[in-house]
Amino acid sequence: MNAGNFHGCMAATSELHKPVAVRIRQCGFTLLELIVVICIVAVLAGMFLKRVAGYQEMAERANMQQTVSALQTALIMQMGHYMAESNTRQIRELPNRNPMDLLMQKPANYSGEIRMGRADQVKPGDWAYDVTMRELVYVPLHDENFRPAKPAEKWIRFRVRPLYDTTPGQGGQARQSLVGMTVSAVEPYEWMIKP
Repeated sequence: MNAGNFHGCMAATSELHKPVAVRIRQCGFTLLELIVVICIVAVLAGMFLKRVAGYQEMAERANMQQTVSALQTALIMQMGHYMAESNTRQIRELPNRNPMDLLMQKPANYSGEIRMGRADQVKPGDWAYDVTMRELVYVPLHDENFRPAKPAEKWIRFRVRPLYDTTPGQGGQARQSLVGMTVSAVEPYEWMIKP
């Protein structure tokens, strides 16, 4: 075998292997492609976690509203009971009582009574009753989208209030009649949740 044939044979062999090498090269990832995939996965994970946080906040708001509705129902039932007994003294005392005492079973996140408006001592996600202010306090756990009336107070205060209906009385004077009780927020607040 002469030198010319040997080099020609080697050239042919390297040409045979060249497409295989190119095919192997095309099957792998470059570092740049890997970085792009990692960035896409990170962005999707961030969007997913933000969405989950929004759903947690929506669930917390719904749970808080459900507790307020249960308190409202218990309050109406208690008032109806007192009205059936013609016990006006007890009806007048309802706004001064802890509305949680009207429930057959207190919520698991009710932490008890506090004094002197110390809602900052209530654990986030819990209810408490301020015996000094006669207000029910809820401290949100997920408060990213919660806007209280006073920015320094990251809680919601509720109070039992009597509802009156004004009717014309004798001699042209208006007469107020107690028609119900409600549990309402003391100050306005917003829970701007965007799912």
